[in-house]
Amino acid sequence: MRTRPSSQGSIAGLRVKTPRFSFPPVLPRPVGSPTCLLVITILLSLLLDPAFLLTQGHQDETMRKGERECPHYLTDAGTNVGCHLQDLSGLTSYNYFLVNGTSRETGIQFFDSILLLKEIERYSPPHNITVNCNESHCLVRWEKPRTRKNWSNREFQYQLDIWRQIVVSGDSENRYNFPSPEPRGTQMVKIRTADARRAHWGDWSQPVQFGSEEPESSLVLVYVLVVLGTLAGGLACGCLFKRFLGSHSLFPPIPRIRDKLKDDHQIDHQILSEKFTCDAEMGDKEEILTVTEVAEAPASP
Repeated sequence: MRTRPSSQGSIAGLRVKTPRFSFPPVLPRPVGSPTCLLVITILLSLLLDPAFLLTQGHQDETMRKGERECPHYLTDAGTNVGCHLQDLSGLTSYNYFLVNGTSRETGIQFFDSILLLKEIERYSPPHNITVNCNESHCLVRWEKPRTRKNWSNREFQYQLDIWRQIVVSGDSENRYNFPSPEPRGTQMVKIRTADARRAHWGDWSQPVQFGSEEPESSLVLVYVLVVLGTLAGGLACGCLFKRFLGSHSLFPPIPRIRDKLKDDHQIDHQILSEKFTCDAEMGDKEEILTVTEVAEAPASP
């Protein structure tokens, strides 16, 4: 691990990473040394009771009995930069970690700390992830990850990444139902795990695919056919209308030859009908004659 000098002093950072936990100890170095190459040695000291550290005599004896070196180092350009622990069965709730460094140019101060395993633990992804869908919704199911102890389902929380990230609390069913109406295209879901009290997320699971491209392709095909049918129908109607207008302008209606005898006969019938109607109206009128009787004047004597 290479360090960078700064005006306020430089530090060399170390990250110890395992499949279940990681912690970032910081190693200070003397100011003035331009660069240094650190070779890190990690000692994992297992204590049955952290109270032993309060007594110096018990501390040395316990460390000699329980300590073991990192079984597998992570390297970068030949330098140890991390430790990989695949088996955590030997660890207790509290563990003492000691990190030593060496340099050809200067002395490296060691780092040690008592860490609660529950606080730095990183869980593996859940397994047996399945997705089942109907016409309107999809249901995601999974099983809790394999851990060093048989924790209950409520000790976990899960983060699902579908089209957005969703946090779901662990329970006996471990399921998440979300709307996804048909037709649906191809989608992916992946899940990671953390402690229910601390959002120290582990690695993502492998993506699980659900949905299909066939409904989307068929929908596009139907859409294209509808558009083409509409365009064809519009063009056909336009051609017919244009043809009708063209035939009307090229072939105007032919004038009808007048039949003089027939037309005069129709006119005579019309005149007679009008005359008959007029006479009938005149015949309906009554003449009222008023007769006034006048008395004869008497003869004079």
